[in-house]
Amino acid sequence: MSKLNFYDSEIFVDYYETLNIESDASKEDIKQAYIELVKQYHPDHEGGSEALFRKVNEAYELLKKILMHLMLMIF
Repeated sequence: MSKLNFYDSEIFVDYYETLNIESDASKEDIKQAYIELVKQYHPDHEGGSEALFRKVNEAYELLKKILMHLMLMIF
C-alpha cells in the first residue's frame, strides 16, 4: 500500500503558486495579483481560459478568507 503524497497529487493545490505570489504576500499583493490574472484569463478576452479563470478566483477567495480569519485571531 503506497502512502498518499499530497504534494504529488491533484488534491494539494498551492493557491499562492496559482496567483504567482510568495506565501508571505500581503493582502494588497494578493489582491493585485488576482486583478492582473483575472484580466489575463477572463474567458471573454482573447486567449482567456475559463478553467484558469476559475482557479484564480478559487485561490483568491480562499486566501482572502484565510487572511480574514488570521486577522480576527490577532484582534
